[in-house]
Parts: sequence; C-alpha cells; structure tokens
Amino acid sequence: DEFKKVYGKDYKILPFSAATRQGEKELLGAIVETLSKLPPVEPILEECFEIDKRDLTNYQIVKDGSTFVLRGDKIDEIIRGVNLSDYESFSYFQRRLKDEGVMDRLLTEGLKEGDFIRVGSFEFEYFD
Repeated sequence: DEFKKVYGKDYKILPFSAATRQGEKELLGAIVETLSKLPPVEPILEECFEIDKRDLTNYQIVKDGSTFVLRGDKIDEIIRGVNLSDYESFSYFQRRLKDEGVMDRLLTEGLKEGDFIRVGSFEFEYFD
C-alpha cells in the first residue's frame, strides 16, 4: 500500500486505468472498505409544512368614493417586491395589473380618469 501525504493527511494512491480497467478490482475493494468504515447514516427527519393556501386568482375591488381599493392574495402577489415610490418598479406594477386583467376589471367596475387606486397604504391617480 502506497500512501501519499497531501496537506498533512495521508491518502492511499491506487493506480487505475479506465481504458483498460487495470486496477478496477483494487479500486472497488478500497471503496467498499472505506464505505464499511463510515459511521451509520442518520435518518433524515421529514419536515411537515403547510402548502401555500393563498388563492392567487382571488382579489377584491372595493369602491370608496372615487377611490378603488385593491386587496386580496392576487394583489399581494403582484405587489410583492415592488417599490411603488420607484418609477421603474411602479411601471412594472402597472404592467402586471394590466397583464393580470385587474385594469380591465377596474374599468368594468367604473374606473375613469382622475379616480384613485389604493393598494395597501399606497394611492395613485388613474390616467388613461
């Protein structure tokens, strides 16, 4: 058995050729021997968790005077990670409202130019 010291540790060097398979039995024997010396495997305990029960298709529009209040799981998902005081982030938010059909529904509910839309504590005026 030839050992080589690398970074202060002894390593057993086994010659092996993938092309000719020379040294294959010795290599497999060394692997089996090494594996047999390992401590027993600890079972992995499963972690129980609740699957996200939010309804990402559900949202409500509540009219409060000339303000349309948006709330619900879908709105929370759209606004997640959005900074409404940043122009680019706000533009992204507006595109998502349009792409998800929220703007069409707001217009169906009577939204018109000059009305306000409120999401959480953020409120903005609608312009066509």
